[in-house]
Amino acid sequence: MNLELNPKLLDMVEFEDSSLGTTVNRTGTIVETFGNPPNTVLVELTDSEGVPESFVTKKIEDIRKVGETKPAAKWPKPKEAQQYFENGFLYLQNGLFGQAKGQFAKAFSIDVNLRASLLESTNVLARKDKLDAAIRVYSLLLELQPRTRLGIAKVSVPFESLA
Repeated sequence: MNLELNPKLLDMVEFEDSSLGTTVNRTGTIVETFGNPPNTVLVELTDSEGVPESFVTKKIEDIRKVGETKPAAKWPKPKEAQQYFENGFLYLQNGLFGQAKGQFAKAFSIDVNLRASLLESTNVLARKDKLDAAIRVYSLLLELQPRTRLGIAKVSVPFESLA
């Protein structure tokens, strides 16, 4: 395990990707860590404009840190974004998809990292065979971020009340 890495959420990392036959260096942002101590990370990959394309799970020894986030005390998550995000959840749970979309759009415009939370929650629904609810939320995510490719990711956020 790469002890120098000490992965944290939102750290920028680089790794070699040979999934398409040739090896290329990819860069992404850690959005989740797994294990205690962490041994695996979920990395969000983005296009050249910063729009999320997909998520990949990588072992810590396969990545290199290329950037570090600021300490939490200097970089708090905006409370306003969290409130919009929570309102979006409430609207979703009550079947009010138009209102949910508006709240999520406001939350994502303030804190783009909240997209990953919603995607991860939706992936839990899909893995639990609550496919109708998952499809509705995937559709909403695609409407909000039409250029994003949705990937299946590990998650720890329950979201069962939609089904």
